[in-house]
Amino acid sequence: MGKVLVIQGAGMNMRGKVQVETFGPMTLEEINEQILGFAEGLGMDIEIFHSNIEGEVVNALYDAHDRDFEAALINPAGYTTTTGPIRGAI
Repeated sequence: MGKVLVIQGAGMNMRGKVQVETFGPMTLEEINEQILGFAEGLGMDIEIFHSNIEGEVVNALYDAHDRDFEAALINPAGYTTTTGPIRGAI
């Protein structure tokens, strides 16, 4: 399989630091390490991107298109309520 972009949405950088009782103790770095390890086992080329800024996520999606990524997996996190521009970029 070709390149896959994984986008971690707004607030994911706070995982393992706040609301641990709801979301658990894993940090974003630990989550990303698990994703990369799983992808490596499948022979996938993964790039992970995180931003709390919606416009940066839109730019990452357009950039992935220009760089011939085959797929994007998005964990919208805090973007689940206001994602008009992201929806358009997809």
